Amino acid sequence: MTETGRFAARPWTPADDEVLRSLALKGVDARGIGNRLNRTPDAVRSRARRLNILIRKHRGRAEDKEAMGKRSTWTSKDDDQLRALAASGESSAVIAVRLNRTAVGVRRRAMDASTSRRPSTTHSEVCDRLFVDEQTGISEA
Repeated sequence: MTETGRFAARPWTPADDEVLRSLALKGVDARGIGNRLNRTPDAVRSRARRLNILIRKHRGRAEDKEAMGKRSTWTSKDDDQLRALAASGESSAVIAVRLNRTAVGVRRRAMDASTSRRPSTTHSEVCDRLFVDEQTGISEA
């Protein structure tokens, strides 16, 4: 905690702003967007106001699940898209929007060695790319 007793806010990146815009256009509420970006609904609403983005009001749990695109299984096509997007330098937040998944789900899938149908170096590169981007905000690609 800082001297003022508040937690320091994590800076918003252009990729975060892109995800915010995209999900707001799809009608996802602040809670759903916050889940995707690992941010609080208040932080999402505050950033949306700053960027003049309209966010829909929370309507209920069933709609949230639908809006978040919760799916139980990953297909081989999803895995191929994950590898391709990570190799092209996209962050896990952007990949999540494109695959209709959460950023946490994308990172977990990248770490799951059982999903790799290709040589382990490709899998490692995907994991390295996602973690470098998410942890530091700086890409080595």
